[in-house]
Amino acid sequence: MRAVLLAVGALALAGCAQLSPSAQAGSVLPVEQVRSLPREVRETSGLALHQGRLWTINDSGDSARLYRLGLESGELMARYPIDGASNVDWEDLAQDADHLYIADCGNNRADRRELVFYKLAWRDLDKEAADPVPALALRVRYTDFDAQRGEGKAHNLDCEAITVVEGELWLFTKNRGDQQSRLYRLDPNRASQDVAPAEAFPVRGLITAADYHAESGQLALLGYGMGGSFGQAFIWLLPVKDRQPDWSQAHRYELAAGGQWEALVWQGAGQLLLSAESSLFGSARLATVSVPVALSKSTN
Repeated sequence: MRAVLLAVGALALAGCAQLSPSAQAGSVLPVEQVRSLPREVRETSGLALHQGRLWTINDSGDSARLYRLGLESGELMARYPIDGASNVDWEDLAQDADHLYIADCGNNRADRRELVFYKLAWRDLDKEAADPVPALALRVRYTDFDAQRGEGKAHNLDCEAITVVEGELWLFTKNRGDQQSRLYRLDPNRASQDVAPAEAFPVRGLITAADYHAESGQLALLGYGMGGSFGQAFIWLLPVKDRQPDWSQAHRYELAAGGQWEALVWQGAGQLLLSAESSLFGSARLATVSVPVALSKSTN
């Protein structure tokens, strides 16, 4: 097993894109328009924004339900139970024009070989009543499960981030073992699939959320540091060209406000909306982060 782990580590390092000077430089982004979230969503772990409506979920410990929030106020507007679903460890939301995806992909103990993604139609959420919402379960298995296990929490099998990129579901891992992030590409139209990592990125921390802005071609990754930098949140911004993340153009920014920031969604090309769960760093809350203008323009 040790030999397998060493081999996988070498391949991962060889396959990683190198840090560009712009990625090494970094700077600080101010956190703006902070507003509190209700206690019922104190473990907010995903955000989606569709036709002016804001959606979130709690991670493990809650039942299988989706919450609609007021976009400006953050107040709880409605609850939507998901029919036939269970919340083992819900960690993120992703969306396209027709569907919302709930990622049951948390894997703190590295004991889940199979992950589940629930696919909901927006038309079934376009109602005020909180009737059970039908969902299709997409079951995904890691082909590299054994090689990434590690020991204790020093493993590379946790996951908290998904987004839709040009018809694919992109899954980014939260690697406590090497502080990289592996990218898995999923087919949102297949009910069952085995997936292998496409590549890995040297994110230097733990990735907790992802979102892609199709109009500008920009991918955002949210995360926080380990060890002495625990609680120091950061955002990576990089262009996607021909369905390929261009890490040579990646920029890393630290957030001015500490917190357990767990989710983000684009709110127009120049702004990101973030949520933090309740923690030692503060209560659950929403905030906005303005993206530098140069990065909000398409480079495709």
